[in-house]
Amino acid sequence: MLKYNSFFKANSEVIKSSPFTLTEILNEVKEHIDSKYRDTLYLIIAEIKEVRFDPKTGNYSFDLIDKQNNNITAVANAVIWRNNANVIEEFTKATGIKLKAGMKILFKAYIKYSPKSNLFLDIRYIDPSYTLGEVERRRREIIDQLGKENLMDKNKQLEFPLLPLRVAVISSSVSAGYNDFKTILQNSNYPFEITLFNVNVQGEQMEQDVVFKFEEISRHWYNFDVVVLVRGGGSGADLHYFDSYLIGKAIAYCPLPVLTGIGHTKDQSIADLVAYRAFNTPTAVANFIIEKVEELERRISEIEERVGILTVNILVAKNIELNEHINTLKYRTSKILSDNENKLNLLSQNLPYLVTISISREKNKIAQNENQLKLYTQSFIHNKLSLLNSRIENLKSLTNQVISRQSTSLNFLAYKLDTNLRRLMENYNNKLILIESKVNLLDPINVLKRGYSITRLNGKVLKSSLSVNSGDIIETILYIGTIKSEVKTKEE
Repeated sequence: MLKYNSFFKANSEVIKSSPFTLTEILNEVKEHIDSKYRDTLYLIIAEIKEVRFDPKTGNYSFDLIDKQNNNITAVANAVIWRNNANVIEEFTKATGIKLKAGMKILFKAYIKYSPKSNLFLDIRYIDPSYTLGEVERRRREIIDQLGKENLMDKNKQLEFPLLPLRVAVISSSVSAGYNDFKTILQNSNYPFEITLFNVNVQGEQMEQDVVFKFEEISRHWYNFDVVVLVRGGGSGADLHYFDSYLIGKAIAYCPLPVLTGIGHTKDQSIADLVAYRAFNTPTAVANFIIEKVEELERRISEIEERVGILTVNILVAKNIELNEHINTLKYRTSKILSDNENKLNLLSQNLPYLVTISISREKNKIAQNENQLKLYTQSFIHNKLSLLNSRIENLKSLTNQVISRQSTSLNFLAYKLDTNLRRLMENYNNKLILIESKVNLLDPINVLKRGYSITRLNGKVLKSSLSVNSGDIIETILYIGTIKSEVKTKEE
């Protein structure tokens, strides 16, 4: 073994001796590093550039960097050995997040060197409180940046559609949350059109995928009424991927209201804060959309009921008004006749000798008054009836307009229901045809027809040569006919 002082010289003097092997030199370096750093546990801050897990060895490896003014000033490799892998589990349990690229960590590590793998850090502990502080600091920076760009309330300022039947969903097709959401809408009494924009809602690729799907929906916004971002069934540590500036910005600029149901039970993510409205679960999002459709249905029913009541009230009021006019006319006519009769009686009593002349004269006057009264009465009744008929026609026209508008809305809903039911029946019919074709393919007769055979021993189907012995009589069933054979030998 070379001595340290014989190799590491303080000047540039050339050692005049036989050459050293690479192993000898690197072992000397290892001895020097071990003598100085082996027993010291250092507290280090670094940023993760990449983290990898080897399922064969159970070891975690890291590429670590340090930056100043966005320039990389240091690079190092690090490792967490399998027997110390609980460090990862404890960190994830304490923070609720997974280690990923771009995350700054505070950790304790030994400085190690191996001639085969160069210098590396042997990580023994990762401080969760430091990372939580960094995550929260970064989260506040994102919120402040979105606030400066006036994006925090941009999506909330959109008008929510009255009839949100066309739903664009950003989620994973295998997500339990998406399937719960879809089942609730499909089991409702409304013809929802659900379009899935499939993404992986776990892992570092999620951010880019989600932003891309929002851009795709924005280009075809006229095909949808609302956008839903849901997840469910994954690890709680994956929720921090939604604390993303790019996802928040994509939601803010989406031309349709965005509803989130990504499984938060405590703090809201950036995606939740920017969205039109956030819910704890995909189920809650589905129920909210159904409530909006039910609300419109109730409003239409209330309008129809109010129009009916208003029409009846107007007709009743006009009928009462007409009866009052008729009664007034009858009273005035009766009073005029009574007054004239009294005058006639008075004249008859005071002027007996002019009875005949007075009676004749008064009869003429009465006849004239009666004719005038009849003409006045007929004219008055005619005018009142004309006015009443005009008001009734106006009322009918107004009522027909209101009923026509509501009928148009109901016809539209009926058309949508009929269209979606036909589409649903067509989908189910296609599925039945597909299932029927698969069943026919698996029919034993068709299988035999393709050249396969079935071999039985004592009526039972053979699946292995281990089930027969020499001398056994076996039966082979072909597409046409059967063959009986005696087992002479077998191969396993």
